[in-house]
Parts: sequence; structure tokens; C-alpha cells
Amino acid sequence: MSLAFVTDDRLARLHGEFCADPAHTDVITFPALEAESFGELCVSPQAALDYVKEHGGSPENELCRYVIHGYLHLLGYDDLQPKSKIKMRRQERIGLSLAKQIGKIFTFKYV
Repeated sequence: MSLAFVTDDRLARLHGEFCADPAHTDVITFPALEAESFGELCVSPQAALDYVKEHGGSPENELCRYVIHGYLHLLGYDDLQPKSKIKMRRQERIGLSLAKQIGKIFTFKYV
């Protein structure tokens, strides 16, 4: 799996180009085209910082949540319908809890 950290504006352009929705978002996933890859995640660290400013929490946890969210999309989870969104959110919480347990939460360098 490849992971790309991109600006909010770049992610919005990708969102518009590939998802027909030019709104800002936090993560976009692209399934693999070759057998050697699992897929690609494009994530906005700025979205994590902005979310935390408004809602609290830590940017590291929020960024990790975005990566887990994108990974779940690559596994086939969907969050467009209420029932599937509930399932996906539960899996996000499980993934974040596991990441914390093994100490694999991202860290930021604020520049």
C-alpha cells in the first residue's frame, strides 16, 4: 500500500477529478491496479489539524484515523449508507485502539 500526504487543495482537486466531488476531504483511496500493490491512500494532514482545532483531540490520532479509514475502504468497507457507516466507524475505533496498543500512532513535526 502506498501512502501520500498531500495538501488540502491537492486532495480537493483529486476528489473532484476522481470522485466528481470537488469538496475538501480528509482521505481518498485508490484501489490497486497491479497485483503487487494493495492500493493508495492520499491523506491531508491539514484536515487533521483543522478537525482537532474545532473538535478537540490530537492531530496524531486524527491522522491515524484517516489512514485506518482509507485502509478500510480498500478492504471494501463503505460509509455512504447509515448501516455501513456504523460498521465502518466501529472498525475505525478498533483499528485506532490497536494502533495505540502497539504504539503505532503517527507523530507530526509542526513546521
